[in-house]
Amino acid sequence: AELIEELLEEQLAVCLEDSVPADTTTPLRQEAAAPNTDKPEPPKVVISSLLLQLANDCNLNCVYCYGDGGSYGRTRELMDFETAQKGIDLMCAHSDGLQDLHIAFFGGEPLLNFSLMKQVVAYCTEMEQKHGKKFRYNMTTNGTILNDEMYRFIKDHAVATMISMDGGKAVQ
Repeated sequence: AELIEELLEEQLAVCLEDSVPADTTTPLRQEAAAPNTDKPEPPKVVISSLLLQLANDCNLNCVYCYGDGGSYGRTRELMDFETAQKGIDLMCAHSDGLQDLHIAFFGGEPLLNFSLMKQVVAYCTEMEQKHGKKFRYNMTTNGTILNDEMYRFIKDHAVATMISMDGGKAVQ
């Protein structure tokens, strides 16, 4: 429960229950209003993976995009380092005895915020030394802005990369 509150407070998670009018009676609202003290303590949450949506934007405007052109119906913006750092710190704090941790770079188009990707990997390298962890990375990208510098970085840091190829120019 504390972890969920922390995620909500740091805006690293959203509560779908908040979209339900306050006067609506739902099991989650009932439990929050009158918790059952007979229930055992919930199991501790262990976090092993973190998805960082580096860009709430995309350089393409595919007609079929489920993410509304990368914005997901929200403001088109890039994640800042402070937000990414909070997520990484939270994952490290709740990874218990796990040694291998995973970060997924996502978007929109994550390569629109390549500078943050580099900062995140550098910070995770520090965390590896400090906490004895090993970070692994992956990324989903359309690949259209991939350049030599990005390619070398991806190769040097073993970022498993999935390139979406969803059709011809007519649907892109």
